Amino acid sequence: MTKSEEPLIRIVDDDEALCEAISFVLEGEGYETAVYQSAESYLERMIHRGMGCSFLTSKWAA
Repeated sequence: MTKSEEPLIRIVDDDEALCEAISFVLEGEGYETAVYQSAESYLERMIHRGMGCSFLTSKWAA
């Protein structure tokens, strides 16, 4: 499987430490990850590849 065919997990959250922790665990299991600090950066810089998923967090207004 070439790099462009491998599944990519995209992680989007403004908490850099959380993103890095999630990325560390997933990469330790053999997954490739891409981290984005905001929805805007995700949409601007998103890596377009075949298979994969996006892990998004959101804050609900109190």
